[in-house]
Amino acid sequence: MFVWGTGNFGQFGMGPGMLGEVSKPRRNKWVGQKMEQGAFGATPGSGIVSVAAGGLHTLFADENGVVRCAVRVYDG
Repeated sequence: MFVWGTGNFGQFGMGPGMLGEVSKPRRNKWVGQKMEQGAFGATPGSGIVSVAAGGLHTLFADENGVVRCAVRVYDG
C-alpha cells in the first residue's frame, strides 16, 4: 500500500515517526511486512483488497475480510 498527502494525525498508519506531509507516494512498510508474514490472507504475500480514505482516516480490508483502520485519536 502506498500513501501520500498530509498524515499529521496518524491516518497513514505508519506510526508516530511518519506524521506530516508526504509529497510523493511512499510504501507503507508495516503493510509490506505483514503481507510477507501472511497476516492478510491464507498465504504469505496475500494482500489488501479494498481501501477507503478520508481527511482523518484510512480503512483497509484484507483477503481474510478483516477491516483495519488508521485514524486521528481525539483526547477525552
